[in-house]
Amino acid sequence: MSNLAVADRSGSTQSRSTWVLLSLLLCVSLMLLVNGCGYQLRGAEQREGVALPFMRVAASPRDKIFKQQLVYALKSSGFPIVKSSENSQRLVLHGETLTQKVVSVDRLGKSREHELHYQLSYSLYDENKALVIDHQVITRRQDYLNDEINVLGKSLERDLLKKEMRKQAIAALVRRLIYIHQAKKDAGKT
Repeated sequence: MSNLAVADRSGSTQSRSTWVLLSLLLCVSLMLLVNGCGYQLRGAEQREGVALPFMRVAASPRDKIFKQQLVYALKSSGFPIVKSSENSQRLVLHGETLTQKVVSVDRLGKSREHELHYQLSYSLYDENKALVIDHQVITRRQDYLNDEINVLGKSLERDLLKKEMRKQAIAALVRRLIYIHQAKKDAGKT
C-alpha cells in the first residue's frame, strides 16, 4: 500500500510540473505572437532609432497637474526632461480651456445634449531659443446627454470626459513633437 502512495505522489508532482511547463510555454508563445504583430502599449510613442532632444516644459502654476501629466507622457515616450534651459528645447504651455455648448433642447426648452470643447495651446522653442512652433492649438470635442434625474452622475461623466480629452490632447502633442524632431533630423540628412 505504501508503494502505491509513493507512486501517486510522484505522479501528481510530475503532472504539476508538466502543467507549469505548458503554461509557461503558452505565455511565452503568446508574448511572441503579440510582439510579432506589432502591438505596442498605449503611450509608448517613441520610435526606435530616434534620439529625442532634451526638453524643458514651462507652464503657469495653475496648470501644475496638467504639466505633471505631460512630463510623464514625454518621459514615457523617450524625451529626457530637464529643469534648466541649457541645450534643451522649451515647450511652453499657454493653457487649456474647456467650454460647454448646448447642442439640443427638449420641447420644454431644457438642455438635453451638450458638446464639450477642449483646447490645449502651446509653443515650442529650439535649443537656440528660436521659435519652432508659434501658438498651436490642439482641439478635442465630445458630446454627452444631459439627464435631469441623474445630475450627480452626469457631472462625474463630464469630469471623466475632460480627463479623457486631456489624455488624447497630450498624446497628440507628444506625437507632434516626435514628428517635428524626426522631420528636422531627416531635413538635416538631405
